[in-house]
Amino acid sequence: MSSRKTHRAWMASATAGRVRLKSLHTRHNPALLERIKSALEAKPEVSRVHVNPTAGSFTVHYDSSRCDKAGILKSLQDLDVIVEGVTHAPSVASPETTLTVNEAIDDLNRRLSRWFGLSVDLRTVLPLTFVGAGLWSIVRNGLMLEKVPGWLLLWLGFDLFVKTRPHDVAQRKPSAHSA
Repeated sequence: MSSRKTHRAWMASATAGRVRLKSLHTRHNPALLERIKSALEAKPEVSRVHVNPTAGSFTVHYDSSRCDKAGILKSLQDLDVIVEGVTHAPSVASPETTLTVNEAIDDLNRRLSRWFGLSVDLRTVLPLTFVGAGLWSIVRNGLMLEKVPGWLLLWLGFDLFVKTRPHDVAQRKPSAHSA
């Protein structure tokens, strides 16, 4: 059993290259804040640490190309500062991390392939699901012009198929031998 005292903190905000944490243990405890500040500033990926003893907060500015938020949290854990509520912290995504629809579909494809162990292409599966539902609806209920019609599901499947295809495939120039 370790005699070292752990201190609890929560993440007040997080952006790429900056994490702000608050702790009741550090409020009006400049010695503890100074120890945390010195230890973090000794790390090469940390550019500076700003402490506010009155608020019991500290802000860590770090080089996001050398380290991520998880690395900073691990460094704090090594200093006996346990950060709680990480998942509830407000986070502002930088423009570099914003995903397009196609990137999100690619990410989901990779995750599903890892989880199920087979290659999945949602660009094909999702439209086929709509088309299948549309055909099933038409066979079972007719064209249903008075309700949500089956042809609408067919159209949604086709539209989804076309819109989720990468643009570079549609814009490829014909090769010299095909002319």
